[in-house]
Amino acid sequence: MRNRLKAELWDKLHYFLNESTDRMIRVQLWYNGQIDIDTIQKALRHLVQQHPVLHSSFCYRSLIPYWKINPLSIHEIFTLIESKTSDDNETAQKKEQFLMQIIPPESKNQLKIALIKSPKTNQLCLVINHMCTDGIGVINFLNQLSVCYCNAKLGISMPEIKYGSRSHHKIYSGISFAKKTASMFLLKNITHIKAKKTFAYTPKTSNDKALIQSITINENDLSNIQIKGREMGVTLNDLLLSFYTHALHKTCHHSNNQPVTITCMANNRRHIKHPETIGLTNHVGLIQYKINVRDENILHTIKNVSETTRKEKNRFFGLKGIPLLWLGYLMPFGIAKRGTKAWFTNPVLALSNLGAIDEEHLKMGELNLKHGWFSTPVQYKPHLTLLAYKICHSLHFTIAFKGNKKDEETIQELFKNIKKSINKFISDDKTA
Repeated sequence: MRNRLKAELWDKLHYFLNESTDRMIRVQLWYNGQIDIDTIQKALRHLVQQHPVLHSSFCYRSLIPYWKINPLSIHEIFTLIESKTSDDNETAQKKEQFLMQIIPPESKNQLKIALIKSPKTNQLCLVINHMCTDGIGVINFLNQLSVCYCNAKLGISMPEIKYGSRSHHKIYSGISFAKKTASMFLLKNITHIKAKKTFAYTPKTSNDKALIQSITINENDLSNIQIKGREMGVTLNDLLLSFYTHALHKTCHHSNNQPVTITCMANNRRHIKHPETIGLTNHVGLIQYKINVRDENILHTIKNVSETTRKEKNRFFGLKGIPLLWLGYLMPFGIAKRGTKAWFTNPVLALSNLGAIDEEHLKMGELNLKHGWFSTPVQYKPHLTLLAYKICHSLHFTIAFKGNKKDEETIQELFKNIKKSINKFISDDKTA
């Protein structure tokens, strides 16, 4: 029986990124009833067993690192937190401690799940190492957990969980040989930031702590955004990028005609010929957009963003970020960090759009999802990532960062400016 997994390209990259993030992806799911403890443990045991990277330890080696697969113990992964009321302080503190934990790569397991039981509702909380998977991978994992739970509840056999290669080379499987070859030799990719604007953080100090802030755009406003976007021929992703850029311009007091670089995460799974055959892993591309906010008019910003993204989309994609990084891993791992940092800049200002999450795929038996909350890893100064996703008919924005009270207030101001830009867009107001 094998007891090792190869450390893939993105595993290694995220290992390096400990200087800029805490690597943890965090999720909360609220359900309208009682989740059965034995059933969720049975489902979780089957699922994690099928994804060996989740019960593995990352073993650093100066030449070739790897994942060591450990025996699975569900009790080291699963935590039960019981509450007599829905909002007592002790339970809230336990939940926060659980969610804000950091799982070291050397740990026996790379994810933790807590079931928080109260009289009227249950919550599932998940913390998982970004080295193992990306946001879309987490959603796929939760969908698999839903299917396993349903089967266990019905007393039928567990579904087959297909586990294939975690390699980034899978993203070349769905493109032509000519494009694959061109991609492998495309060196001018994600390099240094073109416009070095940063967020209006206070200086980094030892007193900074991990914080997560979120806002919700209700169903009615989201519908109006989508309707007006279709009328203008603008994608929702371009609109989100426009609201974000415009709000950054106002919050950080950026001068007119001074561009800012926003890095957007792209889902490279669309290039995979048979995506159902891949293992739990990262398949993310990075696209840099150099955007200029010329004035206070949100419609002008949207036009500028649309023109900028259209130019990038028309240029050969080249699976951005992958070929350049791949060169760094031709070297021994011990010196790859220096080589990677010479070619790769971790996004300073970024937008990650998870898209629409189908709550039907996250049901637990007959229990419906009432609300869902997702977070990127906590970003360290000067890095800032805005996470956007649609779930339960609403649009959500989340920012996870390490800072102080003043930084928290600045993030809240950014959210207020995003909402202002959205309201101006919806109302046809010509001023921002």
